[in-house]
Amino acid sequence: FDPDVRLEDYLLGLAYGRLGEIEKAAAAFQAVLDYTLKFTDRGGTGAYFGALALRRAGRAAKAAEVGARAVPPAKHILDVLK
Repeated sequence: FDPDVRLEDYLLGLAYGRLGEIEKAAAAFQAVLDYTLKFTDRGGTGAYFGALALRRAGRAAKAAEVGARAVPPAKHILDVLK
């Protein structure tokens, strides 16, 4: 069983980054990338965060491909990303 926790991992990456925990932030974003690349066919809200992580990693073409299957999260979650 491989639960999709990309949303949670992405938010952890942001939080660790804001706290100056660069290594922990990088590990959280890497977890999002790894899951996204392993399960490229999975869409939904997790794919939205996978696309964001891919963009952060400089992989714009792959981000666009994944983003095509993505569903944006609820507004209250998007507000956290600002």
